[in-house]
Amino acid sequence: MNANDDTNYKGKPFDVNGTWEAWNFMNAHSLDGEIVTIPAHRDSVYNGSFADGTSGWTLNVWHGGATGSVVNGEYQVKIDSIGESNYQIQLIQAGLILEQGKYYEVSFDVYAASGRTLEVNVEKDTDPWTSYLEDLQNFDLTTSKTTRTFTFAMEQPTDSNGRLSFNLGASTQTVFLDNISIKSVTKPTAISWINNSKDVIAIRCDNSLLKMDFKAPQSKKISFNIFDLKGNQMRASVSQIGQGEIQSWVSDLSQMPRGIYIVQINANGKAIYRSKILNAN
Repeated sequence: MNANDDTNYKGKPFDVNGTWEAWNFMNAHSLDGEIVTIPAHRDSVYNGSFADGTSGWTLNVWHGGATGSVVNGEYQVKIDSIGESNYQIQLIQAGLILEQGKYYEVSFDVYAASGRTLEVNVEKDTDPWTSYLEDLQNFDLTTSKTTRTFTFAMEQPTDSNGRLSFNLGASTQTVFLDNISIKSVTKPTAISWINNSKDVIAIRCDNSLLKMDFKAPQSKKISFNIFDLKGNQMRASVSQIGQGEIQSWVSDLSQMPRGIYIVQINANGKAIYRSKILNAN
């Protein structure tokens, strides 16, 4: 008789072969004794807050050296040596359904032990690893935790096994990630320019939330404004932006009547951006 046959055995369970391997596997990959099942194909990131540890995430180290772990609810990547290419150290999650013709917004919180860059890609999970982005997204990281977002159009045929990749092979500085998500959004509002402004502006509407980002090449007093077609000011916000800083402004349009409005940004009292938006709440 072995431990599997003895109903009075009070020790740890053996598997059918009389080894500890099955128990160790379940103990390392389960919560409260239950095996965690990760949906094979889904339209959102699984475990983006890392509440379930590293479940759903894979750290690929193709060249160089790195380790990943969840510390205080954040995924921490410690890099001992860099790879020959940025993607040779990467945190990925595959199994994402990306439908042709849809727009998606990727969002995540990130910071680093010291200044460095981070490259982000949304791509095919198998050879030839086709990128679904017009350009790979590159972010300058600091020691301050910041929410980063970008939007892309899925122009390739629908992929039921797309993947989100954070490429980390450019530096040995530790990176911390949290609150990672990807979701389908409405088509971003087209951007129009006036006065040949070289400032970088991004504007997007997600349901009833209007989100605007502005980066100033020099220190400026910036005002964000929404007007109705009669010229009445409906929303306003003023802030001072230092050189190279990004200012984000979010306005809830749900309490405003449906219709067309004018969004305008002024820099040092001069209009540098103006565009129409449709509030269809």
